[in-house]
Amino acid sequence: MLIIFNLKNNQIMQNLEDELKDKECISCSSLEKLKALISNKNDIIILDYKDILPITVNNATAAIHSTIALYDRSISEIPALLSYQHTVYLPYDHSEEELSKALSIAENTAEEIGTINDIIVGDSPVMEALRNTIKLIIKSRTRVFHISGETGTGKNLVAKFIHASMFSKNKKSIYELCSALDGELAESRFFGHAKGAYTGATEEINGIVSFANGSSLFLDEIEDLSLPMQSKLLHLIETGEYRSIGDDKMKKSSFLFITASNINLEELVKTKRMRRDFFHRISGVTIRMPSLSEHMEDIPRLIEFEEERLGKNVTERIIDFTPFMKREWKGNVRELFSAVERYHLGMLFR
Repeated sequence: MLIIFNLKNNQIMQNLEDELKDKECISCSSLEKLKALISNKNDIIILDYKDILPITVNNATAAIHSTIALYDRSISEIPALLSYQHTVYLPYDHSEEELSKALSIAENTAEEIGTINDIIVGDSPVMEALRNTIKLIIKSRTRVFHISGETGTGKNLVAKFIHASMFSKNKKSIYELCSALDGELAESRFFGHAKGAYTGATEEINGIVSFANGSSLFLDEIEDLSLPMQSKLLHLIETGEYRSIGDDKMKKSSFLFITASNINLEELVKTKRMRRDFFHRISGVTIRMPSLSEHMEDIPRLIEFEEERLGKNVTERIIDFTPFMKREWKGNVRELFSAVERYHLGMLFR
């Protein structure tokens, strides 16, 4: 979503909306409305930055966090205190080329939120392809996607990164481990229940679907979700509607739906442990996390990355990577990082 902000001339905002007819836009001429819209990690086009400059400098708050991209003939005039999301300045008399360049800067900045290289470490072709896939998903604002990969490949980290890239910091991702769900209580956990819905239900309780509204819901080990729950979640994804246990009234919830699994979901469909329609809905867009065996050439960089995290200076770091290159890492990057830590404790390869 692009927000076009301007205090003076509504016609100029309308003209810009027409120029951007292939993008979802909303015009805004109120500072209060702008502040409300900013919280949703939107791209912002500011027409004539002088309008907002005093407001930004005097009222910058910790609630507004993000990177910034600016296009201006005189960038030096714009103080670093600007703290809005992905912000582009366009002069009133902008050309087509200036508009294209400004949007390109904003999009490139949006892709770098949180530094993707801190999540996807390595220079191998397989890791570069993975980074590009993640960037495309963030840019497309896909609402449903699946992360597949062996244990220890970083599925949870990628889910958290994508959430952070698409939502403001005050929007928490709701995480649920499906293998930990009790079969009988799963529906209540997801959808909540009304007071008196069953014995012991002494008050109305909201489920995680309610808490995920306007944010993201991440279901890990989706292979353990029961068939009835798959059906109910499919209905929710398709319609945005659900019903709490014991409540006749339909409720609404809209969220980014992320699932993850370390097994092949197609096998679950074949063995009838997963509904085919649910499988097709959640796996249409899939991020496949490569095993470490697929990019062994990245091991030296991964070791260096982990040593930086551990605070090891240059003189303390591993020089000979040979023992690490020869080992079979069934636990993938997670096992490698654990081995690096044990090495520095004198418990490995010494």
